[in-house]
Amino acid sequence: MGLWSALRTRLGRRDPGEGSSSAARARRGGTGEGSGRRRPFPATAGEIRFDGPAGWWAVANMTRPPDPAAAPRRDAPPTRSDPASPRALKLLRRHTRRTLAAIDALLDHARGAPGATRHPRAATRDDLRHARRQLAYYIGPSDDIIYRPFRFGPLAGLVVYADGVVDPKFVSEAVLEPLQRLAAVRGAAARPPAGAADPAAAEPSASRAPGWRPPARRPGRPRGGAAGAARGPAGPPTPAARLARELRQSITIATEVRRTRSYRRAAQAVVEGKAALVVAGVPDILTFGAEGWPKRQPDEPESERTIRGPREGLVETLSDNLALIRRWIRDPSLRVRKLKLGRRTRTPVAMVYIEDVAPQALVDEVWERLQSIDADAVIESGTIEEYLTGRKGSIFPLVQATERTDKVAAALLEGRVVVLVDRSPFGLFLPTSLNELYQSPDEYYVNFWQGSAVRLLRVVGLFISLAFPGLYIALVGFHPELVPTKLALATAGIRQGAPMPAAVELVVMELLFELFREGGLRLPAAVGQTVGIAGGVVLGTAAAQAGFVSGIVIVVTAGTGIASFAIPNYFLGLTWRILKFVLIGLSSTFGLTGLMAGLLLIAAHLAAAESAGAPYTTPFGPLRPRRLLSAALRPPHWEKDASQRP
Repeated sequence: MGLWSALRTRLGRRDPGEGSSSAARARRGGTGEGSGRRRPFPATAGEIRFDGPAGWWAVANMTRPPDPAAAPRRDAPPTRSDPASPRALKLLRRHTRRTLAAIDALLDHARGAPGATRHPRAATRDDLRHARRQLAYYIGPSDDIIYRPFRFGPLAGLVVYADGVVDPKFVSEAVLEPLQRLAAVRGAAARPPAGAADPAAAEPSASRAPGWRPPARRPGRPRGGAAGAARGPAGPPTPAARLARELRQSITIATEVRRTRSYRRAAQAVVEGKAALVVAGVPDILTFGAEGWPKRQPDEPESERTIRGPREGLVETLSDNLALIRRWIRDPSLRVRKLKLGRRTRTPVAMVYIEDVAPQALVDEVWERLQSIDADAVIESGTIEEYLTGRKGSIFPLVQATERTDKVAAALLEGRVVVLVDRSPFGLFLPTSLNELYQSPDEYYVNFWQGSAVRLLRVVGLFISLAFPGLYIALVGFHPELVPTKLALATAGIRQGAPMPAAVELVVMELLFELFREGGLRLPAAVGQTVGIAGGVVLGTAAAQAGFVSGIVIVVTAGTGIASFAIPNYFLGLTWRILKFVLIGLSSTFGLTGLMAGLLLIAAHLAAAESAGAPYTTPFGPLRPRRLLSAALRPPHWEKDASQRP
């Protein structure tokens, strides 16, 4: 009816050539002024008839006569027929109405004919071919892209997905089977029940009299008066819109169902691991999630082992990590904001925070930094970490990375912002501080006396692993008078006959120890630690017996290495291991003066560092007396305020 109304409106307009001027009446064969009746064309042999089978061709191939005021054309002979005459337009309207009525009758007959949907129409096949060509153009030639056509009664379509990324069983159960049931329901609704009378035959025969046509609605008058004009065009939804709504309602099992009319967006969804559904006759393309790649189950993190506490860690799937966080924090104020980073990888990234706990300024700053990331690829969370630090000259970890779900939940409850990256088992949260990097979940799962003792032990291990080698070099090489007499004599006796200076011996042994440590990390877990410890002991004993190094150097190296294992954060421990060699160099050059200068430079750098706008050395600078004691002692849970780690 929309096409019929449009044609009637178009053909019902008055021709602009029809006027009341005498020139126009004279050109149409009028008698001049005062003549109320127009004479027909003269019946000559050269006159063109507009009725009959050739009427359409005659009207379509006629050319409008030139303007009398314009110069005469020499390339076309003059014609006595006027294509803009009322008779020609009247006959054209009559032919149009009859043709449209015949088309409507043929369509009604085709819909009601048995077996009309046995084979797809040419238009349906062309739509599916066009959709496949467009998707293949944007996806590109790739052998792992599956184009799976289907046809269930009147429904014909195409499912596109990547092999190995989408689960075919899920596509069959969640999409194809509901579509098959929908097609059966639509087919049953389209067939009239047995014995039902034809509504068209029940109408009076007078309504089907020759020349009868339904009354046309006047153009420009919306239904429902002014209210209808304000609401827009009224009427039932089109069949395509109805079918699109039924499709979305039928595949409710699938997740992340989106609709689009862009082939480019649909192809991008297929590349990202989703499936695209194209149905003939529906302009919308439905994309839905049907991930089928292998996933790792949550297990205990290898880098953050604990004696007591949960053995649950993050995995490489973003949706699973969000589910683990939801399991810990069942608060409606928990917010998750997602975006995709990387022009080629399109890596999903999620920012998680508690709305009424995290400061809004911190949330806005982290979100702005995430949106400002411009990179071709985001493979792991380490790439995001460098963009979030905002201070590229710092060697310290200004963003804390963890695999433990309990630490992530504790950070959210403290008002921090957590960033999760797909395909990375590490969660990033900020702001953080140097004091928090020395805290372990074990301290909060035992009583506060035991937790406080372990925390003090870690602080002592920090100074041993960082300053002990440099202090040994400064005392032995520059200030032996500061060493007690008996210890100085024992050290001199042990070092008697050493072929290398103390600084060279210490650097060589420290490098060998670091090599054994890195080699043990890359070996299998069952033999890695054994090989590292046994190799270090055997090599140190052999070197001492051979006289290459002194025994006191082996003691210093072993004590430094063991103290570094007490640092709970691996990345902070790596920072101290690097700075250890810097202090050894300063001590071997300037003695205690160089050692103190190096420690002061490190302290100045820490005082100037910030993590997402928060001081990195809190509670030492700026000084917070209430929290200063908790840096060395773990307070009891009943005396802990909301700003401290639970």
